[in-house]
Amino acid sequence: MSNYSERVVACIHALRDSIPMMFILVGGAAAYFRGHQRVTKDVDILIRDLTILDHLKTVDGFEVVGEKLSYRSIQIDLLFSIDNKISYEQVDEHVEAIQGLRVLKMDFALAVKVRCSYLRAEDVTGI
Repeated sequence: MSNYSERVVACIHALRDSIPMMFILVGGAAAYFRGHQRVTKDVDILIRDLTILDHLKTVDGFEVVGEKLSYRSIQIDLLFSIDNKISYEQVDEHVEAIQGLRVLKMDFALAVKVRCSYLRAEDVTGI
């Protein structure tokens, strides 16, 4: 594991230890915890609201600037929905626990990935 990957994993563990059950890990970081050795440059988490920032401001290693969050220089993207359509509450039934983290179940995660890829291709081609 590269030094950068180790820092991303440390960031995720710090989130898990600081705000358990208050976020759902999505994106490349979630794939990593499923055993896929994907390198990711940031950590994407689905949250209900910004109240977690008030708590994380007091936790060593986290930095909150406005509504932006990072952990020891690793950017954490705060999402309120997936694809601007699916909220935290709607996703909740499609979540499972892996190593103490809440992540999307594989079938739902793949459906989201396919939809996002399709929409990105549509944006590029204008179709």
